[in-house]
Amino acid sequence: MRLIKRDKHGRRIPADDGSASKDAAMRRFAQTVPGSEFNEALLASTEQRYQDLLRARLDPQYKDVSFAVLCKKFSISLQDADDLWRSHQLHTGMMEAMNHYPRIIKDIAEDSYTRMAACSRCDGEGMVSVGTTEDGVATKKKICPVCEGEGKMRAVGDKASRDHYLESVGVIGKKVPSNAIQMNFGLDMDLSDVLMMSQKVIREGKDEP
Repeated sequence: MRLIKRDKHGRRIPADDGSASKDAAMRRFAQTVPGSEFNEALLASTEQRYQDLLRARLDPQYKDVSFAVLCKKFSISLQDADDLWRSHQLHTGMMEAMNHYPRIIKDIAEDSYTRMAACSRCDGEGMVSVGTTEDGVATKKKICPVCEGEGKMRAVGDKASRDHYLESVGVIGKKVPSNAIQMNFGLDMDLSDVLMMSQKVIREGKDEP
């Protein structure tokens, strides 16, 4: 019976001749992830094995050696590479997102303002019809009881924008939707943990048998 080979995280790897170069999942990762950006992720890591992998990737001596073989040489599994790349991308994305935060929070604050708007009852005319002919022509009008003839009324700012603004400045606590989906991730897990767990489930479902 042929022995099933697995990496240190339990993922099946090709068992033909034990060669890491036959690992389709590793090859797919290397073909999908931009090489220069992955090198940046390696450079940002403080772990020696990632620094060793980076040096090997930049060394002409290893130019014909596959990504999978290099990873095996430095004890880096597919999950290790995936976790490093995801963490790097999440960090990069958050930095880029925060660059837009001042403008976004300003827009949210402006959307929260109460403004004067056309009266919804009289459409800003200040008068409403109290009688019409069979053709729908107004026979008599009176002062709009809502705006009292002003044609304008106070329009309260967008509630969702107000909530976001007050939450961002710490005036009120973050609200949890009443219909939030309950998931068994654990109360002490933060967003990055949840993302990592979700990605792991997806990845394991795609791994080749």
